[in-house]
Amino acid sequence: MLTRRDALFGTAAALTVAAFDKSSNARGFLQERADLLLRARELREKHHAFLAISDQGVSNVRDGPLSGITVSVKDDLFTKDLLTTGGSQAFSEFKPVDDAVPIARLRHAGVDVFAKCNLAEFAMHVRPRSPLGGECLNPIDRSRTAGGSSGGSATAIAAGVGDASIATDSGGSIRGPAAFCGVIGFCPSNGKVPKIGSFGTNLFFTGIGSFTRTVDLTAKLHFHMAGYDRTDPETLPARDELDLGATHGGSQPPRFAWVATFDPQCPPDIDVLKITRDSAQQISRGSTSSSLQQETIDMSPYRAAFGVISDADRLAQMERAGSLKQQHLFSAETRERLDRARKRTGSEYSLAMYERGLASLYCSEIFQKYDFILSPTVPMVAPRIAEIEGSADFARRYLSNLWWTNFVGCPAITIPAGVGSDGLPIGLQIVGRPDDDDNLLRIAAQAVKALS
Repeated sequence: MLTRRDALFGTAAALTVAAFDKSSNARGFLQERADLLLRARELREKHHAFLAISDQGVSNVRDGPLSGITVSVKDDLFTKDLLTTGGSQAFSEFKPVDDAVPIARLRHAGVDVFAKCNLAEFAMHVRPRSPLGGECLNPIDRSRTAGGSSGGSATAIAAGVGDASIATDSGGSIRGPAAFCGVIGFCPSNGKVPKIGSFGTNLFFTGIGSFTRTVDLTAKLHFHMAGYDRTDPETLPARDELDLGATHGGSQPPRFAWVATFDPQCPPDIDVLKITRDSAQQISRGSTSSSLQQETIDMSPYRAAFGVISDADRLAQMERAGSLKQQHLFSAETRERLDRARKRTGSEYSLAMYERGLASLYCSEIFQKYDFILSPTVPMVAPRIAEIEGSADFARRYLSNLWWTNFVGCPAITIPAGVGSDGLPIGLQIVGRPDDDDNLLRIAAQAVKALS
């Protein structure tokens, strides 16, 4: 029986890890890759998911532990000799001489980087539209948004074009699109993955993670990207490869908090609330002797501080990276945000950093009672693009459950929880303690199994 996604994109299978047979002959693999690139071109035409598709052969792909895995990359991360634009006219012909650090690590492990994904210009906005790529359209319903800023990556994985997509998340840019498109989206703790090799992503808030269809692949990609790099002072030491089959690392059964919203002004829609709450209860029942408690966590008082730091940090990092030399070619939306950042004062920034400390203390107290926090990833299903055009409250609602994890440095993952009455995907977010990414991924793997 064909699914709605099959009907849209045809029945050609994605090049998943399970389907890749290392014993197959070279001609078979080359044909699979040719089919992949053909589907990528179709998705670029129909859904504006890609900005560049590689014309390099497989001779450039190394053997390694991740050989056979096909990966696209959000177009704010540098890829050596592959067009990297940030979606901006200012960099329409830019081909970096080096990969971003995490991309170089993945290539060393054997992944095949085959395309660059559409995004909001420089990943600075919530709608996934760019001057070069247009508006990225939802893979299930082209009249709806794929979510930003990493809409192209989410669309690609939902459509089965590639095994994974690597992206940045500075306030929900992986998890929001993943929820709207019905795939897994993971943002690691601050400092886990080096951020060097971009147009100037946020130093304080950005996690580099992935879109996938399995937690197993999510964990493998994270292992190969993570670890200290001398070019990024924020990075943490690497750890051993994760065994997803191991039990939760705590001495007691996991304690789950259920939070419907982190902003009282942004309650979830009825369908979203019911499906995610039911999923949370199912996950808790599937984890031996665990508990699920309803909790109220209001992060909205810190939202303004997040905006101040995000603006100032983005401006500083783009200046440091040399990305502001042709601002006259930026979109009006991007120039407006940069102008706002320039008006931020030192006292505003100092106070915002103080409030960030208060927010971190608030969350550390919550994590003394709980091991994981479950919530709707976003409070709605993917809206129609016409509905968010000129909307004054879409950004606040869309980000209401997302931004705060970046603000305090928590790892977070979204997994598919089900579909609403209109057939659109709904995501469940799971948040762990800062630097507890391994246990978060273990719980996510168990959660996906419990919901299957």
